[in-house]
Amino acid sequence: MNKTLMNLDRPIACIGGGLIGGGWAAYFLGQGCDVVAWDPAPDGEERLRNLISDAWKHMTDLGIAADASPERLVFASSLESAVENARFVQESAPEVMSVKQDLLARIDAAADPDVIIASSTSGLSVTNIQKTAARAERIVAGHPFNPSYLIPL
Repeated sequence: MNKTLMNLDRPIACIGGGLIGGGWAAYFLGQGCDVVAWDPAPDGEERLRNLISDAWKHMTDLGIAADASPERLVFASSLESAVENARFVQESAPEVMSVKQDLLARIDAAADPDVIIASSTSGLSVTNIQKTAARAERIVAGHPFNPSYLIPL
């Protein structure tokens, strides 16, 4: 078992706060995890917090962890600061190969070497996404059904 993944004192990093990334953040928060998120959009934090707020009602109706709280979300000022102490990284950028490759290379460089990095992709080749990363073997596909806070895959 990956020791970093099991280190519950470290947060999960969610990169991208749109529909899929925000859904992942809500899901992890609902499981009682600490989450550090980053999105490059000027209104990224506000949009993410609104998505989580909207999702929270549905999540609580279905059941969440006893220690779950939207207050466990921290919004990072940079991609690097979001992933530097993460135990797991969930990347959810747009389905554009050059964007994914750039982000995953940056995440790979900034995250601890044993951290698993999951990319939400429904149509891009993981082999191609991994090409710019120094440690490609730790990058996997991790894409949910939608809404991801209710029915992850």
